[in-house]
Amino acid sequence: NISKLIDEVNDVSGLAQSEVQEAEEKEDYEMAASLSEIVFEADELKDKLKKLKEDDVTDLRYQLEDKKRQLAQKFDQLVKDKKLIGLKTEYFEAKEYTISVVENKGNESDKKKLKDILDKEKAFLQSENILYIRDIISKFGELTWRISERNPDFYYGVYINLCSEEYRNKYTNKNRAEELIAQGEKAMERQNATELRAIVYNLWHLLPETARNKLDSGGTGIG
Repeated sequence: NISKLIDEVNDVSGLAQSEVQEAEEKEDYEMAASLSEIVFEADELKDKLKKLKEDDVTDLRYQLEDKKRQLAQKFDQLVKDKKLIGLKTEYFEAKEYTISVVENKGNESDKKKLKDILDKEKAFLQSENILYIRDIISKFGELTWRISERNPDFYYGVYINLCSEEYRNKYTNKNRAEELIAQGEKAMERQNATELRAIVYNLWHLLPETARNKLDSGGTGIG
């Protein structure tokens, strides 16, 4: 449907924006310009998609869907060589961590979910599609989150991580973040896991995408 297409375009745009920032920090302005062009094209594509009805089946819809695929391929080609090695390393780290969590804390449903993911490993290893690889890694995060959130201590660990200097300096609204951190301290004192869970979600949403991705790679799966 159209909403799903828009979400997929947003994914490409968001990743490209993160890469623009990284390229500019490294003074790779040629790469930054190429990535900025992808962001611009994604914005144009979203505007066109938003004008279509949700159940649109016209030629235009399929033309725009094809444009979305071309845009994703263009992004992949730009950053593929740089990202592939790092992403595959991240995959195996996430895989090892997830297997450990499932073996120690998972139930039969969790074990089946892990098997479903690992059954796709051969295709993953042969893939050079960055968005596909990220999707597989995110599934590990979602699974470990589902298992870990059954343990109230999990929220305490994530909260402590979000209070560290590494993340404390990255919040997009520092005043709001400090308010939430203070509320979290009181929730910790009361051992109120439900309240702390809400605070963890709110803090996570105040982080920029690059920081969220780093936190998620540790197995939180919050997003």
